[in-house]
Amino acid sequence: MIMIETEGLPVLECAMRIIDLVNSIMERLKMYVIKNPFTNESEEIYFFKVVKPQFTSKLIYYMKLYRLESERPPGDVKLLKKFLKSELRELQETFMRHRSFYKYYRSGVTYLDSKYFLRTGQDIHLIPDPQYLIRDASFHTAHDYLVSELLANEKFSSYITSELEKLRNSGRHLPIKQTGKKPLIWTESKAALYELIYAVFSVGAINNGNTEIKEIANFFAEGLNVDVGNIYRAAQEMRIRKISRTKFLNKMIKRVEDMWNETDENPRF
Repeated sequence: MIMIETEGLPVLECAMRIIDLVNSIMERLKMYVIKNPFTNESEEIYFFKVVKPQFTSKLIYYMKLYRLESERPPGDVKLLKKFLKSELRELQETFMRHRSFYKYYRSGVTYLDSKYFLRTGQDIHLIPDPQYLIRDASFHTAHDYLVSELLANEKFSSYITSELEKLRNSGRHLPIKQTGKKPLIWTESKAALYELIYAVFSVGAINNGNTEIKEIANFFAEGLNVDVGNIYRAAQEMRIRKISRTKFLNKMIKRVEDMWNETDENPRF
């Protein structure tokens, strides 16, 4: 685990310190790998698939954070929101470009690991971008960087989402007065809630579609006393599901249809 004293430091200084530290660790790690060759392919695959990305992802994350904070527009809240939302869109576009590989990685399968995470014998047709061809072949595979980027982008997305939430809270209206009634509690799974939130968002059911998905998620979170978490990461997980992406919504439709059919057969009025 990387340990460095950053408490109380400005974000930019904190990021710079961690970048320098991780970069130093990466150099030592590289020298160790060169001087201590892997004994078999399984060791090499594990290193480039699991070990190295834990460090590289931190380097990528803090470099992104440093750039974001150094370019953050001052003062104007509206301009800042636009800036942060643009960053989120870029992350989403990156995910979409590499969604096939991310799906492979997240699913836990291993049948392509020898092509993705060994330094020799890589299939040039699987290399995601020409830039990976000029990297130091002694310490890189084309896809260990993609794993690192995925981990970093997930954390970066959470940071940006948190910053947007702070801006929204700063201008949010006063909370609704408590009525003394029993609170509503969401008792289905979070996966089911995510389906419902995205369904409401996708059809533009709130404010004629002029509402951000995070705002809708917060509405459900506050009204149903549930921690929604990272709604953008939830979207990624829903998209790569092996089972139906709308399992809960399909269940809802069936239950409602059954209810009305039963009412038709046994009318009460």
